[in-house]
Amino acid sequence: MKKLLVVGLLVLGQAFVFAGDAPRGFMEISELEQAKAEAVKKGKLIAIVAKGNDDACPRCNTALENGTKAIKSDCVLVFARVDDVRNNASLPAAVSAETKDATSGAWVTFYVFDAGLKKLIAEAGRKELEDDRDATKAFKKKVDAARKELAGK
Repeated sequence: MKKLLVVGLLVLGQAFVFAGDAPRGFMEISELEQAKAEAVKKGKLIAIVAKGNDDACPRCNTALENGTKAIKSDCVLVFARVDDVRNNASLPAAVSAETKDATSGAWVTFYVFDAGLKKLIAEAGRKELEDDRDATKAFKKKVDAARKELAGK
């Protein structure tokens, strides 16, 4: 009985990993202005990660993990639910333009912008990040190059 209770609590805890809260290491979309200030201060890009509401999707979680590992040193990471970025008038124009048709449900997409949130640098979704190593490397390479350009290297 104790084992069943422990397993049940673990499953319940996993279901709430993303429930409204950003994953560890991410800022919330409501903190976007703080993320911009941090990106400018640290000479980094901004990655907005739009995730659907299906938190039980193991493919999405794998893509989220792979994408985060690929770019976390180059970017300030910002987490948002797809519903929070679609047609959100308070977002900068470039962000709104890119995220207005974001896929919901069992999906995750990384949108990497310059620190001023004026230009999209790179984009990758679950399909590329889940298990396509070449696509993930190309995504990382593009982000790395933009960060080096930003740093003037």
